This record gives sequence, C-alpha cells and structure tokens, in this order.
Amino acid sequence: MLNLPNRPYHNRRDLVVHRAGGLHGLSAQPYPHSAHHRQALYGPKQLCVHVGRLQRLFHRGRQRCLSRGVTPRRPQHNPLSPIGASTSYGLLSAFLRRRRGPACCWLSCRDEPRPRRLRGEERGEKLPPDVHDKIALYTIMVAKYGIAAEKVNVVEDKMRIFFSREYAAEAFAEAWDELSWLWRFDRKQELYADHLFKKLQHVREYVEKHMRIEHVIRGAKATVYFKDVAGNEIAHINISWDGKSLHAAFGGARKKAERLVAILNALGADVEAREHGGTWYVQLYTGSITAIRCPELLEAVSALAGELYKSKKIAKEQRGRLLREIEAGPNVVEVAGVELNVNLKEEEIKSGASKRLMIIYEPTSPEAFDAAVKALKEAGFVEGVHFTAKKPEKEERGFISLKVPSGLWKLEELRRQGVKLAERAVSRLEEMAKARGFYDLVEEHLRPAKEVETIDPREMVAEDPERGVKAVIRDVKVEWENGRPRVEVEYEVNGDVKSLSFIWGVDKGGAVRAGVGLNNEKAAVFSTITCDEKLKGKKGVATLTAKHIFALAKYKGVGWQLLRWYAEVMNM
Repeated sequence: MLNLPNRPYHNRRDLVVHRAGGLHGLSAQPYPHSAHHRQALYGPKQLCVHVGRLQRLFHRGRQRCLSRGVTPRRPQHNPLSPIGASTSYGLLSAFLRRRRGPACCWLSCRDEPRPRRLRGEERGEKLPPDVHDKIALYTIMVAKYGIAAEKVNVVEDKMRIFFSREYAAEAFAEAWDELSWLWRFDRKQELYADHLFKKLQHVREYVEKHMRIEHVIRGAKATVYFKDVAGNEIAHINISWDGKSLHAAFGGARKKAERLVAILNALGADVEAREHGGTWYVQLYTGSITAIRCPELLEAVSALAGELYKSKKIAKEQRGRLLREIEAGPNVVEVAGVELNVNLKEEEIKSGASKRLMIIYEPTSPEAFDAAVKALKEAGFVEGVHFTAKKPEKEERGFISLKVPSGLWKLEELRRQGVKLAERAVSRLEEMAKARGFYDLVEEHLRPAKEVETIDPREMVAEDPERGVKAVIRDVKVEWENGRPRVEVEYEVNGDVKSLSFIWGVDKGGAVRAGVGLNNEKAAVFSTITCDEKLKGKKGVATLTAKHIFALAKYKGVGWQLLRWYAEVMNM
C-alpha cells in the first residue's frame, strides 16, 4: 500500500479503489487518517488516494454508478495533457478541483528535469481520456497491478504520480478490463455513460495505434512480436499446434510475462500470468487467440494454419475449422454480465462419436466468483438447476458451468419475456454456433424451450375414424400435488364434457414417468395432444415418458410449468 500523508483534511471526500478480483468499484468515502486504519479497512492491495473533490465519471445528470458523495459541476475547460512523440512514455500526475479559472494538470517526464504546468487552453497531441478519468484509470492500475510508481506526492488538493517509462505503453492496456466492466455495469443499470464508452474506444485505439505487430513463421510455429513505434520489441509469444488446437505460450521473467498479459488483454484476450517453478507462463488456446480481433495477429494465425496444412500437420478439414473459428471471433457469450466461454467437446463412446456443448466461466478470484454467482441468481438462474459452481480455493481454480440444456432453456425463457441481455446472448450463441459448425447441436438443445406454449389446445379435434371416435379438446391445465404436476385434459364427445388426468413423477432410475388408463376415447385424445400415433386404439395403462412431456409443453398455460419441473427433477 502506498504511504500517503496522514494529515487531516476538513470538508472533503476521497476516491477509494476497492480491489475485488477484477471488478473494481469507485466510491467517495471519508479518508481514514491512520495508516493502520487504512490497511485494516482496505487491505494491503487496495489504495486510498485523496483527489480533492470527485469529478463526474458518468453522464451528466445521471445517477452515479459506483460513486457516492459530492459531485461538483465540471469546469468548462477540461484540459488534456499534451504528450509529444519524445515524451509519449512520460509520467503523468493530475489534480482535480473546482476553480474560478481553467482547471489545470501537471505533466512530469523523466526526460525533463522540471515539470511543466499546462493550462486548459493549451492544445497538443492528446491522450484518450480527459484528466478527470485519468485519475481513476491510474489509481486502478496502481491498486491492482502494482504498476511501478517511482513517486507519489499528495499535498493539499494536488496529487502527482510518477510512473516508470517502461510501463507507460501498457498503462491503458492494464485499465481496459476494469473500465469496460464499469461501462457494462452502467449499461445494465440503464445509466448509459456514452462518454465513458467513447473514451474506452479511444483507449483501445491508442494501444493499437502505438503498437506494431509482426510475425515470423518457423516451421510449425509462429512467433508474434509486439513492438513500439520505434521498432523495439516490447513482448512476444509463440503460437503452435498441440495436436488438437492452437496453443500460444510464453515462458520467462515475471516482468516480461506481465507486460505481455497487459498487451493481450488490451487487445481483447482474457489471460493472466502464472508462476511455476520460478518461471512465469502465459498461455492461450484457440478460443482466447481468436478473441483478439487484431488484423495483424489474425493474419499470423491464418498463415500458421496454412503452413500446418502444407506440412501435413493438420488435415484439410482441420484447416477449414481453424479458419472458420478465426473468422467467427471469440467464443464468448455474456449471460447476466458473466462472460462464458462456449466450446464443443467431442468424445468417443461405444455407439460412436458424441458431441457435448460446454459453457463455462473461470473466475480469477473468490470475489469475482461471488459476483458472478450473485448476478446469475439475480437474473433468475438457480444453482444446481441451471448452473453448477465451484469456488476457487488456494491453488485450485473455480468455475461456473451453465447446464445444458436446462441453462439454455432458462436463457430462452428470459428472451421470450423480453429481457434484452438474454436476447443478445441467444443471438450471439446462435451466430457463433453457425460460424463454428455446431448450430444443429445448439438448435437441438434450444428447441424444447423455443416451442414452449406456442400452441392453443382449445378446439383441437381428436379423431379415430377406425373406431368411430371424435372428440374436441376444451382445455389442458396443470395442478400440483406434493410438488408433482398433475395434467388434466378436458374434452367433449357428442355434447358430453369429460376429463382425464395423470400425474408425473420420477422412477428409481431417475427418468420421468406417468401412467394413464386408456380406452378408445382417451387413446384418441392422448394420441392427438402428444402427437403419438402409437397410442391410438391402445387399451389399459400406457406409460408416458420425457418425449410426451415435451409435446405437452407446447400448449399454452402448461408449457413453462412442465419444462421448469422437468429441469429441476433432472438436475437435482
């Protein structure tokens, strides 16, 4: 934790950066004057910095996303720090406060022995965010990533942070994920911080503009180099084929690994550095590699796929699949704000090849895990029914896995209710499945939920001409007995209204079953409502199975009740 002055301040509030495993919150709280109190309250990996009065992070007039307290009017002139080419790796410090004249900021560079004071009316080549968002961006970096700060000065209402030159190129990369999350939170709460989203776009454009990406193919391996504008190598990573998928890997010093992680995450990946045996490793597989929608890197991957095919390392079909995945983009679906990776797992079984859809989120910390589980539950997903979860513990990684198909049924149910996030998730899943060649599997899982309550059973005609039976369905409804659904069907024959019913349950083998006594009339009715011609003319007790419950789920008024019950009993 940075050692900041303990002098008391009156009538002021402070910016507190809470570290929560990748999800950061900004809030205004009274400054804890004691260093011991600060560490006990926020922990050694969190940062509390006085920045004068808080300026707005979100759209004017809107409710603050994660900030509380004083939000004074923003000055008319919002200065931007001019950074020339010779000082593009400069060291920035800024202070925020309301003044009569233009607000100002300080720029200090290692190249310059004395800092220059820049007023709002001065212009030049600008960094993407304005001064009010820079303070949040840099304090987040220092708090979470331990970016080397040579010096921090806090005097009255001014704060100055001096960063090392070598970290300047990664500065925006480090803050990209956190600011992206803030924007997603803002959008979910319908606060619409459009100006912050535009700044995030500028941040990414800044990284891409000042980063050159080159690649070299050596046999069955491609080495991708990340260089600065002067052509000096900042980081590199090797991409190869491990027999099943593409594998990008780097092993080396912690400093180099963290620099590479910063760049990859800024370009759209979701990766972290891990230490093993004194060496720090960075690893990505096909899904994470294709998530980086950078033309130069995608070109390197495509070139490697072509070289692998030429050298007969992969077959024509594998090359086609790789190229489709590169074109399709990241295999990520966002559900209730949780980014889940979608993969197709192929397994060999006695009856042949089996394909299984896996939809998983791997949190990087217990705090991120808790936040994701909470978000899913608030959206209506039930743990154990729609998803399974294991919290990270020590060296063991945790996960959250969306159950297939019950989790997809819940997603489709939310989409049918008009939930926009669910609409986007289903649309993205189907789009990705088409591009990657497993749309049939996704459609198979979604079909029962898509067909739920699409048919009105009233006035349907059940006929069995061979046995002289004609009945008109009047209604189909569900009643509950001890947590089990009883289905009642009302029908009319020759002016007489009759009914029949049966109750669903689970047998010892774990399969859903229902038994119903049939005669010619009832057999004709059941044959019609279940679309099972084999029931016609059947007498005695007939056994109904899961396929019959899916057929009944198509009828309005009973569909969702039956499908929810089926999902619960089959997943508990």
